[in-house]
Amino acid sequence: MKLVSRFFCLAAIAISSIATNAYAQERPSDAGLMAFKVYHHMVYMVTTAKQAGGTNKLLHTKALPTEGTDPVVTPALDHIYTKVVIDLSDGPVTVEYP
Repeated sequence: MKLVSRFFCLAAIAISSIATNAYAQERPSDAGLMAFKVYHHMVYMVTTAKQAGGTNKLLHTKALPTEGTDPVVTPALDHIYTKVVIDLSDGPVTVEYP
């Protein structure tokens, strides 16, 4: 029994050191992490603009969101959302909503 418990202790130590080394090797650099965030945000903006029919057009949701249907981290399940990608390349834009 002592041999089995020693084996499991050694196995646990070996696995934890492997997992620690794997984590240290897989952690992205700060620049890599920032690049991933920018890329993810830009894909979201392009997708939203396509769904709305272009930039500067409001995209209204017609149904309440369900978990996993929108990339919002924690959507309020009792809210209807409106999204827009505003093109500011020609200067400031005034958004008017009736």
